[in-house]
Amino acid sequence: ISDFEKECLTLAAVRRLRASPSSVALRKRWSLPVYFQLRFQEIAGSVESVLGEPLGADAAAAASPHALAHAPAVLPALRRTWAADVILAPLHHRFWKLTLQILARYS
Repeated sequence: ISDFEKECLTLAAVRRLRASPSSVALRKRWSLPVYFQLRFQEIAGSVESVLGEPLGADAAAAASPHALAHAPAVLPALRRTWAADVILAPLHHRFWKLTLQILARYS
């Protein structure tokens, strides 16, 4: 929404955009907890699917330069957690908690 607002040339245009029926409907349907839950399932699910495997299950992991075999799955998950197209400022605390949970699960 902020990208659309940046396209407005005046403050009055921003107000009209925010008051438009489409914007109002979107804000009513948008739910930060639901958004986070979807991202949590996406990111944590990818980590859990790999961490649930035995350490020797992946031959490619054995050739990995990482000290631990599951690092190639954990590092992209951590990057995804903080990607600009995922993170939302009001949810920083939840994404930080997810980061800590991934690291705790990994250790």
